[in-house]
Amino acid sequence: MTLLVMITVLSVSTAAGEALPPETPARIVATAIPAASAMRVDGDLTEEVWQRAPVISGFKQRDPRDGAPATFETEARVAYDNNAIYVAVQAIDPDAGKIIGLRTRRDEGSPSDWLRVVIDSFHDRRSGYEFAVNPAGVKQDSYWFNDG
Repeated sequence: MTLLVMITVLSVSTAAGEALPPETPARIVATAIPAASAMRVDGDLTEEVWQRAPVISGFKQRDPRDGAPATFETEARVAYDNNAIYVAVQAIDPDAGKIIGLRTRRDEGSPSDWLRVVIDSFHDRRSGYEFAVNPAGVKQDSYWFNDG
């Protein structure tokens, strides 16, 4: 299974159903591999599937310098089973005290650090399903479209 995935570490707030912003980060093609056993979403990446999954790297920042290489080492891997797609991200920041994670209501924006995954399921580079989480555990999901 091949997915088109876009991951940004810092981003501006979004709302469901908005048009795509004029400048979107570069997209990264990720190959998802099948998980041979049940997955646990627990942050522990010692499961066998994560050892086999291709490493995705070369991420770019969105803020403060749009398009510049990520400030810190960031790697991702993608797996799937019959029920879900799993994205594992290791974003290393040597000064964790500077990571910003504000509590807000679900789907509300905030000036936090965000991890975002956008899946271009139609492979049209015009629409996508976005899933995001910040360090405080606030979740967002939205659908992006650009019908022209």
